[in-house]
Amino acid sequence: MKAIKQKGCIFVLLVLFNGYALPVSSTTSTNFAPEAQPVNDFAFDLYRQIGTTDQNLILSPYSLSSLLVILANGASGNTQRQLSQVLHFAAGNTDHPSELAKIDTELMPDSNCQGWLRCKFKHASKWFGFNQSSTFLIANSLWAEERLIYKTPFLAAMGQINHFYRVNFNKAPEAARQRINNWVEEKTDQYIKELIAPGMITRATQLILVNAIYFNGLWESPFKPEATEQKPFLLSDGNPIQTAMMGKLDNFFYSENDRLQMLQLPYLKSTIRMAVLLPKTTHSVKEIQQTLTHETFAQLLQNATNLKVLVSLPKFKLASTFNSLKQPLQQMGVIDAFSDKADFSNMTTSALAISDIIQKAVIEVDEKGTVAAAATAVVMFGSAVQQPMQFNADHPFLFILYDTQSGVILFIGQVFNPQKE
Repeated sequence: MKAIKQKGCIFVLLVLFNGYALPVSSTTSTNFAPEAQPVNDFAFDLYRQIGTTDQNLILSPYSLSSLLVILANGASGNTQRQLSQVLHFAAGNTDHPSELAKIDTELMPDSNCQGWLRCKFKHASKWFGFNQSSTFLIANSLWAEERLIYKTPFLAAMGQINHFYRVNFNKAPEAARQRINNWVEEKTDQYIKELIAPGMITRATQLILVNAIYFNGLWESPFKPEATEQKPFLLSDGNPIQTAMMGKLDNFFYSENDRLQMLQLPYLKSTIRMAVLLPKTTHSVKEIQQTLTHETFAQLLQNATNLKVLVSLPKFKLASTFNSLKQPLQQMGVIDAFSDKADFSNMTTSALAISDIIQKAVIEVDEKGTVAAAATAVVMFGSAVQQPMQFNADHPFLFILYDTQSGVILFIGQVFNPQKE
């Protein structure tokens, strides 16, 4: 496996469908697009369901919501209503792709792409301001049982996905599994292997949606490796461990409230930033988790001030595998889609239900950046009259990768032990 060269995020999402018998019956230049609120509300809802243990994790709620939008577009009746509610779409609005198409317009005002799927899959790298200083990959595929018959409008929309395959799950489920895994390995540069475990695809499998995201960005103001030291990090049980803590005195956008401090770390020539949310000593990650909403996150960003901050942040590399997102989504309100009550009649003439949803993700954070960025960084160690703000991430914290053009959250995670993946 190749080493990740800079700060990277890899995310793979998979949705499995099975067939079933039919039943008898701004200071920070962050502009929040109005359509960002439902996307971010879903992000925090999902995080509250998944991040319930004192374990490291990384997930991409944005990518999951994107696939749920596709499913909602193919759904009807109560199945569609439940998906719409979980996605925080307005009641009575069934044109789900147009909701995210509005975000496309915010992110790409000069683009002539038409339709959410076309914009999303064709221009994703342009959305988030990536160039030669960052690497961004979004790979999507739909794997359909060759006998499955689609409705024409849905098939037209799916035609905008770059990778559409018909396979024979019924006669060769293992061959299909290997083919999909090979595709995922290729698209993620071998970072994600064996996404689908043996036995997960059966002869009853009808449809699989796969989404993979990879982000690799350089810090706009890199940390110097010689400033990294072994320092104590306090675990949630109160026991300290020694870990590599990066250190830097520089100007950052900083904000706080009565529960937490928030530091924004920008990536070089990119609209993406990492926000590190550090609970104050009398508060915990779980407490912060329960109070995070789109509104509180937006308020923290809007109240941020450019200050000189003395930062101490651990290096960390996280890998998360969620072999089933079925239960969290059911608890959020997606019930019928996983049962024989599922109604995807706007998608296909066949009776389908979601079997499960699988997610894998990786993130690595370290000191690295370019020499040019280091040379142009403004660091004034001896000239500040006031004492710098202290941001010492020596205990469990949260992090969010978000787009400053729209305010959309792309990744969210938590670090309880920086020495564990």
